[in-house]
Amino acid sequence: MSVLLCTLGTSWAVIPEVYAFLMPEICPLYAAHPEPTTKFRHEVTLPKIDELWVVTTAGGNDTNKIKTWWDMLGSPGPLQIWETSATNATTQAEVELIRELILRASLRAGPSAVLSLAGGRKTMSADLQRAGMAFGCAAMLHVLPPELARADLERLNKEDFVSPLPRDLAAGIQPVLVGVGHRNDLLAIDQAISAERFSLPDSGIWMGPGTEGWLWKALDERERDGGRLLANYHADVARSERLLERRQNFAAYASPLKGRCSKHLSYVQHPHPCAKRSPEPITKPTPVPA
Repeated sequence: MSVLLCTLGTSWAVIPEVYAFLMPEICPLYAAHPEPTTKFRHEVTLPKIDELWVVTTAGGNDTNKIKTWWDMLGSPGPLQIWETSATNATTQAEVELIRELILRASLRAGPSAVLSLAGGRKTMSADLQRAGMAFGCAAMLHVLPPELARADLERLNKEDFVSPLPRDLAAGIQPVLVGVGHRNDLLAIDQAISAERFSLPDSGIWMGPGTEGWLWKALDERERDGGRLLANYHADVARSERLLERRQNFAAYASPLKGRCSKHLSYVQHPHPCAKRSPEPITKPTPVPA
């Protein structure tokens, strides 16, 4: 199963724009694009998308537009939309709640997911990129439309995102591969950071974590511990290398002395025949009985 995970901010259009690049056979948005989207997918070896997941804040009406657009495509797969109880991400608590939801969704999506950094507001795209680097992902994508065309795209209706765009609009939109995420192996040691431990229910308004605590805090702690482990490992390697170097230097210094030391020991153990010897002890003759 491959998931396209998106963050949604003020513009819902970025979601069809990304999805159409990944699944042109279902959403022919770029049929008039001068460079076929199949070429882009081949160059970065992206998986086919089975499900669409969206993370956003509460209070927006664009989620209904996404649902309608998805239905117009024929509902090609499951659609999951999570909303936080936060609305504008204007306070530290709201930012942390949104971050938590993004991290949990990415952890649940797994390392085969494709993450779209094109949408969202405030810190949402930064949180999603961090999730991809920590939990792994097939790709992190961005879609760059020309600034002059953005206003034209915003005026399009839901119906316009299920059929080919005009050539001039399609030609200006370019996908960008931001990177590929590799899962951090430290997440599996000790008390593993997993989707089972930091669970996320299906679509709906998410109020916050339960007794399991905050995923983003556990991730911060694990990354700090990993940094200490890595620093200690490098220090141990450096000490071992210095010790080995000292032993090699000592061996190189002692090797020329080996022959001379052997000759000296031979002289001591086998003295010259003319060398002065200690006098032998005098023994008294045994008296002969009369």
